[in-house]
Amino acid sequence: MAIKLIGVLILSISFSASGQIEKSLKELRENGHFAWIEDSISAQLTIYFERDSYLSQRIGRVRKRIDLEIDSVSRFMKIPFYNKRIHLFVVESRAYMEKLIGRETNGVAFYKENVVTRIASANLWSITRHEFFHTMAMNEWGVPETWINEGMAVACDNKWHGFDLFQLTHYLIDQNRYVPLRSLAKRFRRIDDRLSYPLLGSFFKFLNQKYGHAAVLDLWKKGLKRGLPANLTLTQLEREWLNQIQQVTYNSIDY
Repeated sequence: MAIKLIGVLILSISFSASGQIEKSLKELRENGHFAWIEDSISAQLTIYFERDSYLSQRIGRVRKRIDLEIDSVSRFMKIPFYNKRIHLFVVESRAYMEKLIGRETNGVAFYKENVVTRIASANLWSITRHEFFHTMAMNEWGVPETWINEGMAVACDNKWHGFDLFQLTHYLIDQNRYVPLRSLAKRFRRIDDRLSYPLLGSFFKFLNQKYGHAAVLDLWKKGLKRGLPANLTLTQLEREWLNQIQQVTYNSIDY
């Protein structure tokens, strides 16, 4: 393990293949709002955080937890080991995230340089498998359609805001908040992410369980027009998924 304090400087911007502004590792390390401590805990992961931050006081307990999250993503992807170093930048709030990447969010993945940004505080812990999956999957498998990318990342987490994905889907259907898959695929960015993310996560969890990893990977690489499994249509797959959801019970969901 190597720990050192990083200095401060300036930046460059390019666009990622997914259309998101892709910030460089150099830009984030040299962001003038932060004086990073760099914790290189293994050949696979470096964590950047500030002295006296929430994470700095818990780094000894957190290192192993984060490494286990990355291992979980590798197992979900069915790869033996991710052999590139991931750079994880951790701040304490969405306001600080805006200073780091230019917008308020719980975190993003800049996959080209294996960079992930997340939040850790007493009120919010956003270090989950989601953004690690984006980084690892786009480097291993290529950049897919956005709805597939986000749905698979939620499926990798296996929960959404702490809720079981199948149970939450059933709840949303009962609340008349369901959005059809074709709309989610075609208009993903225009749909409320409180609906699009859990519904797609639920669908890809179903697809992975019923048709297997190879079918999901085929859809990832070929897209909606050419990648659906077993010559099925999206409507047929949707019907199968929703039939399974109807067999799932839920209790006390307030979402």
